[in-house]
Amino acid sequence: MPATEILAILDRLNHAYPDKRLTKPTLMLYIEQLSDIPAPLLDQAVSQHIQTSPWFPHISDLRQAAQQVAGNANFASLQSPGVDFLALEALGLENDYFQRGKVDPHAWDRLANQLERVGRSHRAEELRAKARHIQESEAAYQRGEEYPPRADILVYAQWDNTR
Repeated sequence: MPATEILAILDRLNHAYPDKRLTKPTLMLYIEQLSDIPAPLLDQAVSQHIQTSPWFPHISDLRQAAQQVAGNANFASLQSPGVDFLALEALGLENDYFQRGKVDPHAWDRLANQLERVGRSHRAEELRAKARHIQESEAAYQRGEEYPPRADILVYAQWDNTR
């Protein structure tokens, strides 16, 4: 994985643990020792660590978290296309809504931010649009209104999609 991707992911740790600052040699060691882990997997490992530990992670903590998420310590075997853990997390959010009626807007936004950090802004935008649609739909339902509004439905019905 390119050093720039690892730096972007490690930057999240600097924000999560503001008291800890890595020196350049330490940062280079983190990059060297984590470069075999696919970016989405490392990003997931960092998220898991931030959610479960008050301490800045050692390299071994991140490798162990990545191994736990992947179910495999041989990260080279996960290469392209690899497991897209962020896409799996998005699917989980959608399943929570469609199967359980559960929506956590903060989780949707957090995942969209993660997608942006790993250079997938188009996917982040798509995820935010889905979250907005769900929230608008739920708000309309609470008000006893149709969603989308009847006027929009009529406009869509009049589109000529034979061209």
